[in-house]
Amino acid sequence: MLKKIWLVVFFVLLIVLAGAVFFSPFVNSSGAFARFQHQLAISAGFISITGTLILGIWGWLVLRRLKG
Repeated sequence: MLKKIWLVVFFVLLIVLAGAVFFSPFVNSSGAFARFQHQLAISAGFISITGTLILGIWGWLVLRRLKG
């Protein structure tokens, strides 16, 4: 049961992060720094999603160790 809850929370976090990056003002801005801001938003999104994946895998491994 705890594993299912963890998976739901993990996927909700991924969806929230993807939405935050997609609707970020950095991605949709225009002007002199638009290109830099776009790259910054992509980098921040990549770091956030990678961090969420690492946190999810770590949590899954902890749950496996606690169960087994």
